[in-house]
Amino acid sequence: MFQSVVAVVAVGTLLAPSVAHVFSARRTVQMRLKLRELEAVAEMRHAPPHPSIFMAEFNRSFLFMTEIVDFGVMKYLGDARVVKLLWEQEKKHVDMHRAGLAASRKDGDQMRRFALLYFISDMLMLRLGYHVGVCFASGMETASTTMFYTFGRLAAATDAGTLSDISLFHIFEECEHGPVTVQALKPRTSLPLRILLLPLMVVLPWAMFCTPLFTAWFGPGASSAALKHPLRTAAEFLKYALVSHLTFLSAVYVVLAYWLPSVAVPPPEHSEAAARYFEAQLKARRVLWTEVATEQYPVCA
Repeated sequence: MFQSVVAVVAVGTLLAPSVAHVFSARRTVQMRLKLRELEAVAEMRHAPPHPSIFMAEFNRSFLFMTEIVDFGVMKYLGDARVVKLLWEQEKKHVDMHRAGLAASRKDGDQMRRFALLYFISDMLMLRLGYHVGVCFASGMETASTTMFYTFGRLAAATDAGTLSDISLFHIFEECEHGPVTVQALKPRTSLPLRILLLPLMVVLPWAMFCTPLFTAWFGPGASSAALKHPLRTAAEFLKYALVSHLTFLSAVYVVLAYWLPSVAVPPPEHSEAAARYFEAQLKARRVLWTEVATEQYPVCA
């Protein structure tokens, strides 16, 4: 109960009404990004043992799908590759996911159940032209800190499952560089197009977090878990459904508050707080990395 209260308070702090911030005078904040070299990437795809087949499926779908957003950011930075370290972070995310994916496929899970969602996301983000793609890329980056922080805190509080090290590390760096990415990409979009694409934009976070509710039944070990422990599986389904849909609502809030308006950039303080939370978890798991470069970028927030 205490964990749930703490999680609700933490998420509420991040989601507190932001009208004052949106309409306040802009200020410049220096954000520090770091380039890291990880050790033992392939093994990081495994999460600490937990019975939830739904969180395990989220980790697999995250491993399979999120390179699309990384490629989108790299593609649409364009001449904004002056934000060099950000581009290199995204490239390392792609390499990390592909190493983990190759190891998972060797273990026998080809993850073909995500193929249709991958195709649709790939089309929206990378194949429908610059203006459409940069809208979706900037939208996902705008929502990333709040939705991942909400998801992580609520999953921990409700015992809905544990993130794999790859998911945790990727989320940590997404929180770290979120405002820098939004500042680089969002000015390349237009308000009329953001309004036109809004219905699809809010569907993408739902698909990211809620797809495991449907595909988990076809994942490794799902049928045996459901047959051996039907009541536990039902409870895990309800917990994951609650966490994923609350996460979706937090993403809708951020899209409406920070992506749709022309003037708003998510508060850097939120990203820094979320990054510290996930970094502490990584250190507790003894995930090892070496910092090879550091750069600072001004963010007008």
